[in-house]
Amino acid sequence: MRWAGGKRWLLPKIRELVGERDVPAYHEPFLGGASIFLGLPGFSTAYLRDTNAELIAAFRAIRARPVKVAKLVAELTNDSETYYEVRASAPTDRYRRPGNCWARVNTSSIR
Repeated sequence: MRWAGGKRWLLPKIRELVGERDVPAYHEPFLGGASIFLGLPGFSTAYLRDTNAELIAAFRAIRARPVKVAKLVAELTNDSETYYEVRASAPTDRYRRPGNCWARVNTSSIR
């Protein structure tokens, strides 16, 4: 997921610094698009945080029902009209709301 202030550009340097070390726990206070967490080898324990409650809800929904969220996101067209429709909506469904969060983030560059 693209995220404003994303750390994806840091991933090669972090991989170099971490190397083959066994990291017992990963702590991420600013999860955002999760590029660092997802770009490093698996951890036995990970503490993922962010102040954006909607983003955390999206990741929880993806963890719980990845196929359902993916289908909901796939229903959305990647264009500016859909971006504004999704942004104006306020779904309460546990999976539609995170799907909309994902869609807003990933269509934001085409406004």
